[in-house]
Amino acid sequence: MKKPVEKIFLASWRPYLWLALFVFVVFGWSLTADFTYFDDTAIILDHFPFFQNPANVIKAFQSDVSLQNHSGYYRPLNTLTFLLDVQLGGKSPFVFHLSSLFYHWLASSLFFAFLVKSGADRRRSFLLAGFFATAPILTAGVAWIPGRIESLFAAFSLLSLLFLIRYARERRFADLGVCGLATLAAFFTKESAVALLPVQFLVWTLIEKRSLRSRDSWLLAGSSIAAAAIWAAARAAANVGAAVPAIADPVLALAVRWPIAMLSTLGKIIIPVHLTVMACYRDLPYWWGIVAAAAIAVALWLSPNRRWPRLLTGGVWFALFCLLPCFNLGNLDLETRAYLPFAGLGLVLLEIEPPRRFARAAPAAFVLLIVGYAMVTVNYERYFRDAQVFGRRAVSDSPHCALANTRAGIAATMRNDFSGAEPYFLRAAELEPRWAQAYGNLATLAVQQKRPDRVEQYALATLKLDPKSANSYFLLGLVRLHEGRKDEAAAMWRKCLEIDPQHAGARRYFSDYERTKYPVILSKDLPVAR
Repeated sequence: MKKPVEKIFLASWRPYLWLALFVFVVFGWSLTADFTYFDDTAIILDHFPFFQNPANVIKAFQSDVSLQNHSGYYRPLNTLTFLLDVQLGGKSPFVFHLSSLFYHWLASSLFFAFLVKSGADRRRSFLLAGFFATAPILTAGVAWIPGRIESLFAAFSLLSLLFLIRYARERRFADLGVCGLATLAAFFTKESAVALLPVQFLVWTLIEKRSLRSRDSWLLAGSSIAAAAIWAAARAAANVGAAVPAIADPVLALAVRWPIAMLSTLGKIIIPVHLTVMACYRDLPYWWGIVAAAAIAVALWLSPNRRWPRLLTGGVWFALFCLLPCFNLGNLDLETRAYLPFAGLGLVLLEIEPPRRFARAAPAAFVLLIVGYAMVTVNYERYFRDAQVFGRRAVSDSPHCALANTRAGIAATMRNDFSGAEPYFLRAAELEPRWAQAYGNLATLAVQQKRPDRVEQYALATLKLDPKSANSYFLLGLVRLHEGRKDEAAAMWRKCLEIDPQHAGARRYFSDYERTKYPVILSKDLPVAR
């Protein structure tokens, strides 16, 4: 006979309802937040006409994440979520944030379902899923609109693993089909799904103990490989540009960035005292990760019934999803990427058993711990309220991060504080001299400052690093117009539209070419730095 508490929280569908309540109570404030103008500008607001047309569902699979087909990031399902939001609420941040809450709840619910299906105790799985749903480190995945890609990616990945286990035990082709479709959806959400395949292998062989020689193993492998092949073919057909570039020195990724990323992620999950809205690897806190790793190691050593296959699966799972971002050319670590590492760590944490004399009090103590984490999360959410607060916190968290300085510069620009924005943009270019956007921001700022010589200087510097920078051609066109060279200006705008047909400024100026007398000073109504 079930205890009353178990009936209230654990019976049937009730855990999922409670998780929804946890998510709403902790993250409901984010519904009042604005855009942060960090990626939500370039991905959503700059291409709003695209999202207004529901017929662009197919085009989402023919474009990269920036809708310009040169970033290398092919993530059509994430793009479709933004299209749906615009159809429902236009430019209202409320609808975007409401969707993000839903995707976070979905990932939390599938995490719980996976843990239970994998053989974990239902009560302990619910407590861990509650921790997952309210964890401070996952705040950006909810409160920062572009961060939803990680909760969506986690949801599809966990769904694939859930049905993998169902197929292993029941051998129904319907379960295999759902597993394959979920794997395909994970690929169409984020390219990091390549790490999902070895995790599927570990769950299949170590947790489910299935032989690699069996027919079912070959069918599962074929399903996952087919999903990867379909994604690769669709990506190639979309012509989204070169694959996301690796860093120049892979040794740096493996020997320096990877350990720092793992320790920082682990520390922020277990001891969330140094959270960062964005940070470069140089500024990442990792000492708390060492403390957390030592505490987990001691707790596991004291647990007599630990299951090594599950520990190995969870550890490799955690490490793999921490590894892939380390190869990115950018020097940036984002907390949103902690969804799947957290899920892998969950398998490890479930192997910890409290001493017998504390066994009855352990669940209540863990609930109090979750409440404490939730309070930290609520306090941390306020830094995602708007661009001004976000930019100041970004530089405070990571003064050596070029992107953080860029965010602070953009926030100053939005206040029309152009002199205050310039030092941040210059600092970003100093920190990342090979980063095209740093010079692109300076070029756009020079437009606001009415300094055409600097517009040209920085626009050319941007194109030297990124020949497909559409906005740089647009700005050069404005300079040529300022000089009275209208034909050359039109050529620049034509080039801009070849790269980005949706560029609003180029479309407006080019459509008026030859039939409008242009001013001889730079227009004041140009877009702010992006």
